[in-house]
Amino acid sequence: MTICRFVAVAPRNLQISPRRPTYSPGEKLSCTAEGNPLPSYQWTDTDVDNGIVASGSNLIIENAVNATTYTFRCTATNHFNGKQHNITDDITFTVTGNVKTSKYNLTNLVLISIHSLNFLLFIPYV
Repeated sequence: MTICRFVAVAPRNLQISPRRPTYSPGEKLSCTAEGNPLPSYQWTDTDVDNGIVASGSNLIIENAVNATTYTFRCTATNHFNGKQHNITDDITFTVTGNVKTSKYNLTNLVLISIHSLNFLLFIPYV
């Protein structure tokens, strides 16, 4: 006779990798943790209320606007005995490479006044 025993363990040993100060668009961060049952994962932007950006263990770095510093939190969660168990870790980084500074180049804007009416005209690069 074989007896199977289920041992529940809250999430522990959470790791975010790779852990660097800068990333480029398209790079991936992974969040892993131990636990039984296996944890689920959620990434949140700590600078935004209810800033859930990804469900799952991976976070893909998108294009950034300006060279802003971002802080994201990975939460690993599992449930047993009617309770939710969490562990979190934060990572702060900047996005380099294909960073957008603005939709338009502000040096190409010209203010035109005609009969006391002001117009802002965008002149694209040639």
